[in-house]
Amino acid sequence: MHSMIQITGIVALTTTFALTMACGSEETKETGDTATTTTTTTATTEPTLLIDLVQSGCDKDGWFYYGETSAWTSDATVNVWEVRDDGNGWNEEHSVPSVDFDPDDPTYDILERTLADGSSVADFTRDVNTVFACGVHDQADAVGMTYTMRVYDTDMNYADCAAWGSETAAVLSMPAGSDAVPSINEVTDAAEITADNCVVF
Repeated sequence: MHSMIQITGIVALTTTFALTMACGSEETKETGDTATTTTTTTATTEPTLLIDLVQSGCDKDGWFYYGETSAWTSDATVNVWEVRDDGNGWNEEHSVPSVDFDPDDPTYDILERTLADGSSVADFTRDVNTVFACGVHDQADAVGMTYTMRVYDTDMNYADCAAWGSETAAVLSMPAGSDAVPSINEVTDAAEITADNCVVF
């Protein structure tokens, strides 16, 4: 009988160790001399992927888009529109890759894309350059400049959207919004860009 209790105790301890390794935390209580073990486990949850900060503008390297998130991402997309009442605006889309994250800490990701500015329309190339010009379109009083950034979790699912700039209301009501919102270049998965999905910064 004693050896049976000892084997049971070893099996219980082995199970407890395995559960602790898998789930992260545990509480153990032993009662009597039978080494009965009760284990309560708490599962570890992944942080929620939200956009914490967005920026756009120009620096010494050219035109940039920058974002910080509360969890790892697999992808991010920025869209920009020059919304003009005369219908002569322009829009672009670029991917925004992760440039800094900690493989041991899933609670942040840093995203950035830098582009050569002032390209001609004929030479515009996604992820390489922009038609928008530093010193013109990046100024606080630049007409109609409006941006969105969308992020996707590590399973490539849409997670969050941020919008900023002077015409967010028009952009977030696409395609039923203002005719002044240009659609010269494709907006991938445009249905994700809505007032319900995007937080206005």
